Amino acid sequence: MKYQNFLFVSGLSFILSSLQILPVLSLTSSSNISGASPARQWNWVSSFPNQLSSRLQAELADAKKLGVKPLNVQTQIKTAAFDSVISAGTIKWAIDEAGNLLIIPKNVKGSEIYHSVLTNGAPVAAAGEAEMAGDKTNGYFLLMISNYSGHYKPTGDTIDLGITAFKKAGVKTDSAKKVVQDPKKYS
Repeated sequence: MKYQNFLFVSGLSFILSSLQILPVLSLTSSSNISGASPARQWNWVSSFPNQLSSRLQAELADAKKLGVKPLNVQTQIKTAAFDSVISAGTIKWAIDEAGNLLIIPKNVKGSEIYHSVLTNGAPVAAAGEAEMAGDKTNGYFLLMISNYSGHYKPTGDTIDLGITAFKKAGVKTDSAKKVVQDPKKYS
């Protein structure tokens, strides 16, 4: 599979390949990922498609039955719902093509919730799993972040996109452990 991802971040753009990040100079200005303005915005030329789209309707139905709805980190951080999701254990995260950082719990009542639920099966710029700690009173801390997603199979270099998105949303990311998964080795 060829990845033709192209990304503008903080005035630099990158072409993401499966092996490295190649910088390309380019500027764009608009609102940033957290909605503040003026700042640089992330623009995607292409992204990672859902590799398991035949399962989508069943996955969405299961999530609905369990009451799972994606949370937009930029707009829902410091809410009781956000605190509940991160305190439940491992979360799944994705950045959609509009630049929104979305999260859901990995498991609810013993059932795994899949990455496809985050975007209703639409392509993503990045995705993975993470562990967080904290609350709205004491702040939020990203403890671990990976690119693990059997549905989207993002490359390891997209972890930095996730870290940047969490940081822009107000999460402390300095001590986060990066866990890079080879997308060819998971299903």
